[in-house]
Amino acid sequence: MKTLGSWLTTLTDTVYPAQCCSCDLPLEGNRYLCEDCFSSFPRVGEKSENFCAICSETFEGKFSQNPICPNCNDLHFTFDFARSALKNSTEARQMIHDFKYKKHRHLAVELAKFCHETLELDPRFQSFISSDQNDTVIVPVPLHWRRHFQRGFNQAEMVSRRLSKLSGIPHSTLLKRKRYTTTQTRLPRKERLKNLKNAFQVKGQWQNHTEFRQVILVDDVFTTGSTSEACAAVIKKECAKVENIVVVTILRG
Repeated sequence: MKTLGSWLTTLTDTVYPAQCCSCDLPLEGNRYLCEDCFSSFPRVGEKSENFCAICSETFEGKFSQNPICPNCNDLHFTFDFARSALKNSTEARQMIHDFKYKKHRHLAVELAKFCHETLELDPRFQSFISSDQNDTVIVPVPLHWRRHFQRGFNQAEMVSRRLSKLSGIPHSTLLKRKRYTTTQTRLPRKERLKNLKNAFQVKGQWQNHTEFRQVILVDDVFTTGSTSEACAAVIKKECAKVENIVVVTILRG
């Protein structure tokens, strides 16, 4: 028996037929990319391609020893590793841009599917997520309230809530962005870290009380890892029971 939501979706599809946002092919239901277009986005690690075990940076050639890129070799991160779903292609960048700046919120459905695919295919996540999923929580990188007001939504939170539904892993807005920061886009890593100093905090009700041992931190783009590191450091400092933190992003910048 159809629910009210199912009837409304059917009615909407009839009156306003959905189209693939990439090729305009007619679609049904809650999808915005056809299967061919969804499959065409270049993934990190596709076709046995090499990528850094810490930051997901892809590169050619074979590893001589540890699969760690030169950028990460001398760095220490609080999080265990960061895994991006998509490579930095023109199509992926455009989709992220349309989602964030053109307010195409419906794209959160497809972007979460890319992240969920990564969770399922990367064996490190299978060992990371315990059999009791209540030990693990999905946490979005927060926006400052001013930027949230300007944009109208937090892109990381929209994707992480969808990812929670797909994976069955609980979701929590554990973090708060307490200080407004300038855009990180053109800053080098050192300046990004300085820009993010004391920018995040764990919300008061969670400090030293969260029961979760493992955190999956979700953001839209991983570039230098500065934002992920700032969030992970605060979680480790203020949530005594958290043992492991991994990062999942849509795009490797």
